[in-house]
Amino acid sequence: MYDKYPIHGSLEFKYGKSERNRFPNPERRLPPLGDSIQCSFIVKYRQGLVYLAFRVNNPIRNRILRIQHYYRLVNQFNDEQSKKYWGTTDMTGVINPIDFGESVSFCNEKFTNDFIKNNCLIIEYGIHLEWTHMGDRIWRFNFWNGIFDYKNSKNMIIWALRNQQHLYSHKLLVSHHSPLFYTVPVGWNVTFENYSSDSIHLERCLQILHGVRLNYEAAELEEILKIAENLKMYNVSHYCQYQLMAMENYENLKFSFSLKLRHLLQFQLLRLKMKTSKNNFKKLIMDLDIQQMTGESMKLCTRFILDHF
Repeated sequence: MYDKYPIHGSLEFKYGKSERNRFPNPERRLPPLGDSIQCSFIVKYRQGLVYLAFRVNNPIRNRILRIQHYYRLVNQFNDEQSKKYWGTTDMTGVINPIDFGESVSFCNEKFTNDFIKNNCLIIEYGIHLEWTHMGDRIWRFNFWNGIFDYKNSKNMIIWALRNQQHLYSHKLLVSHHSPLFYTVPVGWNVTFENYSSDSIHLERCLQILHGVRLNYEAAELEEILKIAENLKMYNVSHYCQYQLMAMENYENLKFSFSLKLRHLLQFQLLRLKMKTSKNNFKKLIMDLDIQQMTGESMKLCTRFILDHF
């Protein structure tokens, strides 16, 4: 069960003889949730009460996390008597870390007889950050950890980036939006090694691909557009082009020429025609590096000049 979660494992806690120091090392650091959210597992003991919990540090006040969590208190003498706990928690950002878990009431003798062997307590855990949002009611996907139950479903694309970071996305969702992924084989996870994009802009490209509509600056949209065109994610490309149109971004013609952005290029040419004189417009066209234009861009530009001048 616990290995279905992208972040999972087994922890051993030493059980001390002293009542005041039952667990000498009560907190264990886990791999981060998302891009950098600190997470750990804690075990506390006081007067026969054992408290098991995940501890998550979410210091951004407006950020809300939706977290699936699971852990099992292993009965080392009779595994069928092990105790399981699971649930989903929505966590709001606060200054101090938040614990979420269960308090399990045991008398000292029963606890040690059932769960302590060789002075050791074993906890199996799994945790998964599903979504985040920043108080704007727009939920964002978590692409920084693997998808839930990826070992069994085998439907994960692993983006191995140049800075040794990784992003993870669902293979079927991506394959519906890009012809590059139509023929990706079903039945095993796929890794794209040394993908040249940086993690931030690829993550934003994947957010748009999955239907998350966020507002970005023009420079960010241009970086996302480069990735979308390279990966043939045309719905992402169209969204970014229309966002740039809404910003009245009509000056960067070289960018549009180089990527064959037909919708954005038509918009830019029309805006330049409206806002500049005939001579200045011709000068702008002549100043462009014709050798860098694609064939489609040259045809579009030529036709526009013939139709309007």
